[in-house]
Amino acid sequence: MNLYQHHSNPEKLKHRDVAYEKVPKLIWEKYKDSPEIKNYEDILAKDPLTAYGYARDVIKGRFPEGEKAITTGAKYSYYYVLDVTKGRFPDGEKAIATSARYSYFYAKHVVYGRFPEGEKAIATNAPCSYTYARYIIKGRWIEGEKAIAASARYSYFYAKHIIKDRFPEGENAIATDAPCSYG
Repeated sequence: MNLYQHHSNPEKLKHRDVAYEKVPKLIWEKYKDSPEIKNYEDILAKDPLTAYGYARDVIKGRFPEGEKAITTGAKYSYYYVLDVTKGRFPDGEKAIATSARYSYFYAKHVVYGRFPEGEKAIATNAPCSYTYARYIIKGRWIEGEKAIAASARYSYFYAKHIIKDRFPEGENAIATDAPCSYG
């Protein structure tokens, strides 16, 4: 019985974190190697890490009851695709699109091409913008150039490998880094 549901303000109760947030992890640790774990699917479905782990390690396939929790974050949405669905996961793409890193990984390892939903996030990160331009776009990517221009290293790489000429927007950053400026 969940006594917390009968309280007018359960957030203020002591040990609420254990009742609501730590229980899935505690159950996972105790029963992950036991057939009894199937009795706790409703609890495991509430936490992204345990729902993902349950799908990957126990079910070895999709866990529809846990997908709502999994899709709350980019990391487990991406790893769920990589390890469980083995293909695009539209329900998780919104979360993936919030992360530059996981948007780039999703484009490279799942979509095998552009991932427009994640490009806004990718464009905020110099390493991701550079690698997206080099390996996904395979050419100049204007949307990511502002982030790239703020990094000496990635401005140098972008000029050398993508533009194959000067990258004036990144020259101020390159000038602050001796190895890059001698490149």
